[in-house]
Amino acid sequence: MIFFGGTFAVATLLWIKKRRFVGGGIFFGALLLLAVTAPSMKPARFEAQRNACVLNLGVINRAKVDWSERFPESVGTELAVEQLAGTNRFLRQFPTCPGGGIYLIGKAGELPICSLAAKGHLLVATNGVRSIEFESLGR
Repeated sequence: MIFFGGTFAVATLLWIKKRRFVGGGIFFGALLLLAVTAPSMKPARFEAQRNACVLNLGVINRAKVDWSERFPESVGTELAVEQLAGTNRFLRQFPTCPGGGIYLIGKAGELPICSLAAKGHLLVATNGVRSIEFESLGR
């Protein structure tokens, strides 16, 4: 390009410099937008994980209620995953906590517990322990 004359070369260099600046401005603008919005996404992720965990606890509780209705003589006995989940069982697959917690099934007639209960992953009965109606703590 330099062969075509000095003014063309200078105009080309200015055009390249201008494009780099605009591209860099877009890049840094997107980076700034990400830096501003990323911290606000973190609480929403934890809230979503907590809500999904509470729903999973409700599913486990419903399976426990169904199990205790089918086997009423064994209310108060400790339940295992194999009794609730599997082929021809109350759950096809035992749920997992999206926050990384561990579910403790407990005895028939009691609510299941997540190891992250201190962070709000907790199921609270509203109409008795055997009821499927529940609400999460902290709402």
